[in-house]
Amino acid sequence: AITYYYCKFSLFSVTHYLSQDVTHMWLSTAFGKPRRNLLVKPPGLLTDAGWKDLIGQIKELLTELRRLGRSTSPNDLEDWRRWRNDAVGSDGWLRRAFSSTLAETRLPNNDVTLFDQSYVAAALFKSAAAGAILEGGAFPWCSNNLKQQTRWRLLTIGIGTNHLESRAVKIGDWTGARQAVDDFFIKVGKLVEVDLAVGALLYQDGEICVFSFPGERFGYGAPKFKGGDLQIGAWQSWLMERIDGYARTADFETPVYCSISEPSRALVAMTKQIQKARETMSVPHFRNWQISGQDLSDGHVCPVCLMRGNNSRTDKQQPCDPCKKRRTHRLDKWLNNESGSDSIWISEIADANDRAALVTMNLDIEPWLDGTRPDSLRTQAIVEWTARNSTRKNSLPKDYGELVEWISTAFGTNNQARKTRSLIQKKIAPRLKDENKYVPWNEFYKLMVEDRADAPKWDDIDESKRAKWLAHQFFRKLASPGRIYRFQRQTEDFFSVLLAEFREMTVAHQNRWRTRRLLLKTDSDSWKDRQPYTGRMNGTSMDLLYSHNLGGFVTIFNLSRILDKTQGIDHLKDKTIPLKDDDNKPAGRLRINAVEEIPNALNVYHPLIPLELSPMRFRVLLPLQAVSACVDRAVCAWSDQFARIRDRLPLRIGVAAFPRRTPFQAVIEAARTIEDNLSRNKQHETLRVAACTTQEGITALIFESLDGRNEMLQSIPIHFPDGRDDVFYPYLAVEDKQLRFPLDFKHPSGQIYRHAKELRMGDGVLVYPARIATIFLDDTANRFEPPNVRPLFQWRRMRELWSLMDGAVPSRTALRGAWSESAARREAWKGPDGAWLKDGKQTWLDLTRAVFHTRLGLRGACLETLVQAAGDGLLEWSLKWHMNILKKNVSGGDR
Repeated sequence: AITYYYCKFSLFSVTHYLSQDVTHMWLSTAFGKPRRNLLVKPPGLLTDAGWKDLIGQIKELLTELRRLGRSTSPNDLEDWRRWRNDAVGSDGWLRRAFSSTLAETRLPNNDVTLFDQSYVAAALFKSAAAGAILEGGAFPWCSNNLKQQTRWRLLTIGIGTNHLESRAVKIGDWTGARQAVDDFFIKVGKLVEVDLAVGALLYQDGEICVFSFPGERFGYGAPKFKGGDLQIGAWQSWLMERIDGYARTADFETPVYCSISEPSRALVAMTKQIQKARETMSVPHFRNWQISGQDLSDGHVCPVCLMRGNNSRTDKQQPCDPCKKRRTHRLDKWLNNESGSDSIWISEIADANDRAALVTMNLDIEPWLDGTRPDSLRTQAIVEWTARNSTRKNSLPKDYGELVEWISTAFGTNNQARKTRSLIQKKIAPRLKDENKYVPWNEFYKLMVEDRADAPKWDDIDESKRAKWLAHQFFRKLASPGRIYRFQRQTEDFFSVLLAEFREMTVAHQNRWRTRRLLLKTDSDSWKDRQPYTGRMNGTSMDLLYSHNLGGFVTIFNLSRILDKTQGIDHLKDKTIPLKDDDNKPAGRLRINAVEEIPNALNVYHPLIPLELSPMRFRVLLPLQAVSACVDRAVCAWSDQFARIRDRLPLRIGVAAFPRRTPFQAVIEAARTIEDNLSRNKQHETLRVAACTTQEGITALIFESLDGRNEMLQSIPIHFPDGRDDVFYPYLAVEDKQLRFPLDFKHPSGQIYRHAKELRMGDGVLVYPARIATIFLDDTANRFEPPNVRPLFQWRRMRELWSLMDGAVPSRTALRGAWSESAARREAWKGPDGAWLKDGKQTWLDLTRAVFHTRLGLRGACLETLVQAAGDGLLEWSLKWHMNILKKNVSGGDR
């Protein structure tokens, strides 16, 4: 029912779509990657048995709803929330079922699933219904234009998690604060979605959540319509007071952000609301905020929050009670087997060299949520639409220019204008006619343009620009609420799949002890319960946690560093280990009387720690030795899943590698420095098409930078699996100012978009580049240094260089010596400012060629490849990454 009413309510750009048969019923991702043929390989939902099961589940859902209504106290919100989340939560059965099939069978909408459309429709109509109830008798229930007048607002709630993160001294401080923020958002969700029932969650990341909220109808807000105003100011004050109470209960050191937007019929304004919230919360105390526990008379200032007293006159490192509670909260969940299979200990993450890395990834999704980047997507090509709709009686425009003129003609009042308007209504936009009367052009413009794009108002532009905007909107994929929701859900799913793959990649180790924990038993019970200790055995650091309930010490470090894959647990028996406490003070000697494998879920683990996963960002702690393979996998997945729009959805990756003992605060600061540098320049750059070939449904493009120094290969699929041409996704922004090919189209701002197969050598293409940055914290001061940001495609070249050297050079020592000799002479041909002197670079490369030939015995293509890489800086990056950071050997080389 929700889907039906949404289709009746929504505005679509084209109604006479290409009809679909069994070969066309493909479900794709939001960005055009075909997933499955729904009729040849139907999901369970589309089979008779699957549909029967679904009806049965829905019946159970409604039965449970009746039970809740009869037996549950209205104040018991958790049962209601659990009922809702079991169906449509992140792992809800209804979400899974409805995500497996299309919202409708019209060809351009194969990217929106039934769940996306139904969920957003339910969210928006929930808010509209709540607004009608709040208006009471002032609401015109019998109005004929009710759906056209309906609008909603956005409720944005945020908390300054960046400030909580920056103050974390240990990883437990941040993960504990992260859990507190998640719990806070759950409470807010209960309030808005269940208790008040005025909206539903539309977006959430690590610091912000956005809900739908009631909004006044067109022309019915105060002061024009007294009694119809929803009193938004009073609502915001009440919500602020209520949510402040949640924040004070959680002892947050920063105030809560709460804002209600202006009413609208679209979600394109959501990005602006999110950006506004981030800008406001960038100041820790953007409004008056008082917290308890700031009396320092009984102790020192807390080293974590830097605001409260720690109630200790002797220990400056002791956290205050709220910070201590956050730090130990994750330990409680871990000991109770509630934290899942992922580790919570960096000592377990560390690899054989006692090193780990924080990997951060970001997809530039915000311009897709505000309706900017979908400008490049088509619902149909104008030439195809004309060919399928033209008759002898009706002559339709054949290209973009004719379409604009055609629409301009319809603005008049003569017979030709009425005839053209009628054709537009029949062939493109039936919403021009509502019920039995025509909608005025200015009202239709609001529906088609202003509600779906960041476009100028009707009264602010002339007739020509109005026609251009309508022409653009008629044939683009609109930034509808369902599609915007699908965009952000798709990016989050991308990171979720990567996280699952990273789990499997990090456990792929030849030593089974890499992912095991043991229980070390001792006679003494004088150890502090739930406290970590550190010791050393055979020169290897050991981290242990004493648990009174388990009756001994739990190993919380990489066991493969002390146990060979052939050794058993008896190898540790009868060992005596001096231990230090968490403050690095001597704590006594541990004599291991017995060793057991832990008989519950604590026995095995995945050596990684997820720190954040949202549509905006993915952060995870990994063993350093696994980082290269994980980054390779991320780049490969991005290239495959977003092949049609990679130039508009760049992946940005940062890697902060560090020795295990590095303070966590330094690691976080390094990661934030990398993220700031990766996102600092979000503008596009111009690349030149050096070559373009199309074969077997793939267009292969070679781009080169304007200085000719860098080249990038991109393969773009231009066919679908059923053999149809893809005229929906693979359009690139070009420098050209003229429409030259049948599929070319122009944005009202003047930007030309060209289909990938119609690009020609020499074309200038505007690309949003994917980038990567790496840093190694061998010195914590490195976190303040700006990282070297490189194009992402160079990562694969850098890795391939190592594979080449691995099989070509005689030894690690010879390779290090050859490069040291070359690098030592490099500065001789540079000036004081670091720039090359005249012919200096070529002279140095000639020397490098001679050194590599003499000392490494290289020749031919292998030699020239390494010399060229030396000139590009990739060789030095490859050597530092593999030899200095990963401590790799070459095949058969010495150590």
